[in-house]
Amino acid sequence: MTTLCTSCGQQVLFSSKIYKCRQCTNHYLCKPCTKLDRNRAIAQYHTFDKISKSNKTREESAKASLNVVHQQQKTNSSIFDSDDYLQGALVYCQHCHQIFNSVNVFCFKCDQCPTHFCLCNECLPQAQSFHPSIHKFSKLPTGDDMVRLIRSHYHLDITCDGCSTSSFNGTRHQCEECMPSFDLCDNCFGKKHTHHKFKIVPNPLIYAGNQQELAKRTLDLAGLNSDPQWRDPLSGWTKVDAERILEQANADEKAYKTRLGEITQAANIKLEQARQRLQDTIDFSWKMTLMNISNM
Repeated sequence: MTTLCTSCGQQVLFSSKIYKCRQCTNHYLCKPCTKLDRNRAIAQYHTFDKISKSNKTREESAKASLNVVHQQQKTNSSIFDSDDYLQGALVYCQHCHQIFNSVNVFCFKCDQCPTHFCLCNECLPQAQSFHPSIHKFSKLPTGDDMVRLIRSHYHLDITCDGCSTSSFNGTRHQCEECMPSFDLCDNCFGKKHTHHKFKIVPNPLIYAGNQQELAKRTLDLAGLNSDPQWRDPLSGWTKVDAERILEQANADEKAYKTRLGEITQAANIKLEQARQRLQDTIDFSWKMTLMNISNM
């Protein structure tokens, strides 16, 4: 059986080491590629398990581990590879513990709870049996409304290499072959740089929200499990993983909103300056017109 490093494309020899991502279905790294900057950035959010095959005493366990790896390669069920995660907005139902894409499923948020308490359409009728009856629920956007909301978010400080639009909205398409980064907006994707393969990079705010929902699910389910090393079968995270990821997602959300505020403020200042210049030009033209009339 051969295993390929998904970063460099080279076969990982049985005498070396392979690193398997817990979250991704088909992501493996050879040891040299773990030191690359682009993979270090991924490791900040994903967890890699080292499968050592360097000596005979570990050979049998390594073969067993690799069998698991190859079984995983045959599937494509990872939540992190799904369109729901990459392009949708996930919602966690805190009663049935299921994760839904709010584009496709009706979900409801409690108007009173400060912790973003949500229920799916199936669990809402039962809410009075486990949630304060005086609390009211509002339906979250779904369908085309949610799609428009998702696409309205900006990829802050990212410039489209096709049309030079900065902080564009919609989908960010990133080339998997060009370094350090080559990005296209929706308008340019499919028209330019078509000789390379692209991947979708989630919007940072949507990404943070999806991480938060998955982490909340893991923490809730871990609380129902006595094994401290229990892993959520959907995300592969332990309780410790989820706590760390939730903290990072909260920080990313705050950073995005702070940066958006800075960009908006700067844009408003420029708009006001342009408005003032236009007004000055109008005032000057009107003044000159009056002077010409008075000299007639």
